[in-house]
Amino acid sequence: MLIADSLYIRRSRCDRPRARLVCVPYAGAGASIFTGWPDLLPEDVELLAVQLPGREDRAREPQVTDLDRLVKTVAHALRPYLGQPMALFGHCGGGLLAFELAVELSRRFGVAPARLFVSAQAAPFLAPRNPAIHDLPPDDFRHELDRLDGAPPEVLADDDLMAYLTSVLRADFRLWETYPVRERPLLACPITAFGGTDDPRTDPADLVAWKQQTTGDFRLAMIDGGHFFINHRAREVADEIAADLTRAQTKVGDGQ
Repeated sequence: MLIADSLYIRRSRCDRPRARLVCVPYAGAGASIFTGWPDLLPEDVELLAVQLPGREDRAREPQVTDLDRLVKTVAHALRPYLGQPMALFGHCGGGLLAFELAVELSRRFGVAPARLFVSAQAAPFLAPRNPAIHDLPPDDFRHELDRLDGAPPEVLADDDLMAYLTSVLRADFRLWETYPVRERPLLACPITAFGGTDDPRTDPADLVAWKQQTTGDFRLAMIDGGHFFINHRAREVADEIAADLTRAQTKVGDGQ
C-alpha cells in the first residue's frame, strides 16, 4: 500500500529501511503503477513513488512543462528521505527524470544515489532515434500508443477516457521528446539499464550507452517483452533491482 506522505511522494512505509527505492512513472502514468511493487521487493526496502501533477489524485493540477523546475521541486520533496541509502528507478521518460534527480541530489545536497535504474530509455546524451509523436493527429497518436502497448485496448477504445489521457500523454511526450541533447555530468553511482527484448522503440545499443554516463559499474538486464515490459514483468524487474541493492549493501559491509 502506498500512502501520501506529501504532494509529490507516495510511500510504502517500513520501520527500519536499509534502503529506499524512488520510482518515477512513465509518460501519462501516476504513482499507482507501483502499488504492487512493495510486495515484490525485500521487506526492508522502502518504496517511494513520485506523483506528478496532472494525474490520478492530482488530476486537476496543471502539468509541469519546465524540466528544470520539475527536477528541483521533486528533489526538494525527496530531501526528508536522504538519511538512508537511496536508489532511483524510472521507466522511459521517467528514466530521464530519475537521471536528472540523481544529478540534482548530488549537486544540491551532496548525496549520491546508491544506484540508478533506467528502463526502456536511451542514454541522455544520444539524439532520439524515433520520430516525435506528441504532436501527431489523434488517430495516429492512438495508433502509436497501441503499437507500444502503452494502454489497454479497452482504454484506447474509450473516447471519453482517451480525451482526458491524451492531453496528459501529449504533455509528457513533449517534455521528453524535446529533452535537450547535451553533455551532462557523469554520475559516480552504478547504473543498471533494463531493456525489453521486443521493444520497438529502444535499441539495446542505446541502453549500453548509459555505461558512458557513470564512473561506476554498469549492468544491462534484458527482460522479455515490449516497451512496457514493466507492466507484465514487474516481478523480474523487482528481482533484478533487489539483487543489485543487496550486492551494493554487501560491498559496503565488506568495506569495499
